[in-house]
Amino acid sequence: MMSHPFMSLEGKHLLVAGAGSDIGKATAEGARALGAVVQGVARQPQEDPAVTPVNLLDDEALKGWVRELAQPLDGLVFCIGQALLMPAHMLGREVIARVMDVNVGSFVALLAALLRARKLNAGASIVALSSISAHTATEGVTPYAMSKAALSAGVRNLALELQRRDIRINAVSPAMVRTKMTAGSDVFSLEEMARERYPMGVASPDDVAALVLFLLSDEAVSVTGWDTLLTGGVVDI
Repeated sequence: MMSHPFMSLEGKHLLVAGAGSDIGKATAEGARALGAVVQGVARQPQEDPAVTPVNLLDDEALKGWVRELAQPLDGLVFCIGQALLMPAHMLGREVIARVMDVNVGSFVALLAALLRARKLNAGASIVALSSISAHTATEGVTPYAMSKAALSAGVRNLALELQRRDIRINAVSPAMVRTKMTAGSDVFSLEEMARERYPMGVASPDDVAALVLFLLSDEAVSVTGWDTLLTGGVVDI
C-alpha cells in the first residue's frame, strides 16, 4: 500500500536539457505540477527564468555551469535532438559527425560533467529522449536515426555502470510528436501521417512528458536500462 501520492515529485530537484523544446517545456510544467523544483538549459534564452542559456557543445562552458549548480539533482531529462533530412548520396563524415555531436555527444558530456562534479544524488533518475527512428526505417533520416540508435544503446550500457551509484537511466522513443516544428512542416502532413501510420494518432508533447515524469518518479524505481517506445498504435516494428 502506497504511503505517498502516486507519481509525486515533491521536493525533487530536476534539470531539463533542451528546455526550449515543446517536449522540454511540457516536461518542466508537468514536473512542477507534481511538486518538483525544475531548472533548465537551452541554446537560446527562454521566457522561463529558470532556464539558463548554455552551449552543451562547449565543454568548458558546460563544466563551469555544472560547477555552479547550487543543488545536486534528483533527475535529469535530456530532450535535445537535431533532425536532418538528407538523401544517401549527400551524406558524408561531416554531416554524421555534426548530428552525432548534438544528439549523443552533448548528452554524454553533460552526464559526465554532472558525475565528475558529484551533482547527481543517489536515487536519481535520468531520462534521455530517443526516437522510434532508432527502431524503424524511414527514407532520408539516416543521420538522425543513427544518432538516436546510438543514444538508446548508450542508455542500456550506462545503466550497468550507474546502478553502482544507485542512479537509474532510461530512454523514451516517441513516434511522430505534434510540435510547432512538425505541425508547420512543408515536407509532410501530420494529419495524413496519422491516418496512414498511427492508428492512435500523433502524440502531443504532454503524452511524451507523462511517460518521462513516470520514469522520474519513485514508482519507476525498478526500471532502468530500458527504451520505451511510444508508437501511436503501430505494432509492426
